[in-house]
Amino acid sequence: MNTGIFYNSLSIDFNKLLITCDDYNVIIKVGNKDDYMKFQAHSCILRARSPYFHSALSTGWVKRNEEGMILFEKSNIEPKIFEYELILTELCDYAQEYLLENRDDWLSSNPIEILNNSTVLYLDSCKKLLNYCLEIICDDLQNYDKNINEQILIEILKRDEIQLDEMSLWNYVINWGIKQINNSRLLNYDDNFLTFKSYEWFENDFIDLENVLENCVPLIRTDLISCRELPIELQPFERILIKNNCLSNNSSISRVPLIDPINSVIIKWKHAALISKWIDRQDNTKRLCRKESYNFRLLLRGTRDGFTSQKFHELCDYKGATIVLMKIANTKQIVGGYNPVVWQSGFFGKWIKTSNSFIFNLGDGTDLNQVILSRIHQDHYSMALFCADVRGPSFGCNDLWMPNFSNLSLRCTSRHTYYENKILDTTKFDVEEYEVFQVINNKN
Repeated sequence: MNTGIFYNSLSIDFNKLLITCDDYNVIIKVGNKDDYMKFQAHSCILRARSPYFHSALSTGWVKRNEEGMILFEKSNIEPKIFEYELILTELCDYAQEYLLENRDDWLSSNPIEILNNSTVLYLDSCKKLLNYCLEIICDDLQNYDKNINEQILIEILKRDEIQLDEMSLWNYVINWGIKQINNSRLLNYDDNFLTFKSYEWFENDFIDLENVLENCVPLIRTDLISCRELPIELQPFERILIKNNCLSNNSSISRVPLIDPINSVIIKWKHAALISKWIDRQDNTKRLCRKESYNFRLLLRGTRDGFTSQKFHELCDYKGATIVLMKIANTKQIVGGYNPVVWQSGFFGKWIKTSNSFIFNLGDGTDLNQVILSRIHQDHYSMALFCADVRGPSFGCNDLWMPNFSNLSLRCTSRHTYYENKILDTTKFDVEEYEVFQVINNKN
C-alpha cells in the first residue's frame, strides 16, 4: 500500500473528528462575540499532535464544566486562523522536507539568517531544520561570528560536533561576549582577545562580561582543569568560570568529549559522511549526517607509519573493507578509493573482483558540490583492484595506484581506464600524506 495515500486518508479521518465527533471531551472556544467558533475535540489526539496542547491540557492546567468536559478558550485569535493552525504540524513537516531536499544550497549559505529570522529555534516540529542549520554552523563556527544571538549560541554549545577544541571555543565565546557588551574601548582589540592585557580592563568590564555570558559559560566543557592548573590564557577569566561553577579550587570537571567521527588529518566529518553515503550507493551530497552507517578506524597514516608497501600490507591486509585517502603534494586536492573486499599480499600480484569499489576526488574539500565519484565500470568488475607485495593501494588498471614499493608517496598514477569517470587531469603525482581506514558497519 502507498504510504502517502495511507497518511492522507488518516489525516482526513482525523479532520472528520473535528466536525462529526460525538465522543469528544474538549470544547475549544475561539474568538470573541463578533467572530466566534466552537471546536469539539479529543484531548488525547490534541496532546499527542501538539506540544502546545500537551502542556495546555495537562492535569494541572485544565478547566472542566459540570459535565466533565475540558474547556479551553482562546479569545485572542481569529477562529479561521486557529482552524489552520491545527494542521501546522503536517505543514511544518512538508516544508522541512522540501527545503532539505530542494533548497540545500540556500540553507547551507544562510544558516544564521534562517535561525535569526524564524521560529525554527523554538518549534519542536522544526527539529530537522534546526539540526541541519546548527551542524553547518558547528562545522565552521569561527566563520559565523556575526549576528549570532544568545539563544543560537546556547544551542551550539550544547552540541558535541563543534569543530573546535575547548580552548578555541572558550576564546570564541569570550570574543562573542565582548562584542555583545559593545564597549568601544574593548572593541579596539583584535580578534584574539585572550592575548589582551588584563590590567587595562576595569572592574565593570569583567562584571559586564560575566552578565553577558551567564547562560553560556556553564556549557563550556572544561577538560579536567582545576584553578591551580588553569592555563595562562584562561587566568584573566578565572572568576567567570568559578562564578558559573565551571571550576573550583578543589575539583575539576570532565567534559563530554567532542565527537570525532574520523581520526584524520586529511578530511573532516562531512567528507566521511559523504563517503558513507557513497558506500550505500546514495550518490547525492545533500543532508549529510554525523551519525552515518559507518565508522572509520585508522589503520595507517603515512607520516606516522611510513610509506613503504611492506608497511601498508602489514597494517592493512585482511582487515575487510577499507577507505584510502591521499593528499596530493603541492596542492590541496584530496583523492581516494573504497575497497569493499580486502587488501592482500602476493609475489606475482592478482586482480580482485568486485562491483562495489569506487574512487573519488574531493577537490580541496570545501565544496561538496564539486566532488567527483567514479565507480568501477560494469565491464571491468573482475579487475577492480590489484594486490601485490610491491604495490600499495591500487584501484583498476592504474586508475588510482600507489606503485612505488620503497616510497608510496612518489610517482602515484591516475589513468582513466576501468572506472567510470576520470578523477584527475594529471596522470602522475606525489602525495604528502595518505591514510587507510577500516570501514566498520554500524548497522550490524
